[in-house]
Amino acid sequence: MLLRRPLADSVEFMFVSFWDSMDAIGSYTRGNPEQPQYYPEDRAALLNLPDRVEHFEIVDLQSRW
Repeated sequence: MLLRRPLADSVEFMFVSFWDSMDAIGSYTRGNPEQPQYYPEDRAALLNLPDRVEHFEIVDLQSRW
């Protein structure tokens, strides 16, 4: 899921991904789930590259809008 929010002088994006488990994330990140995995072209497109990832658990999947 890709979220976008316009700001005064730029646009902020947030990428949300869904994983089966923290173990699955750990396998992808070679054991460090808090370490972001960037592609080489990300440096050209992003203003900053956060050095830490935040994880959340899904509590409710029901849409209520």
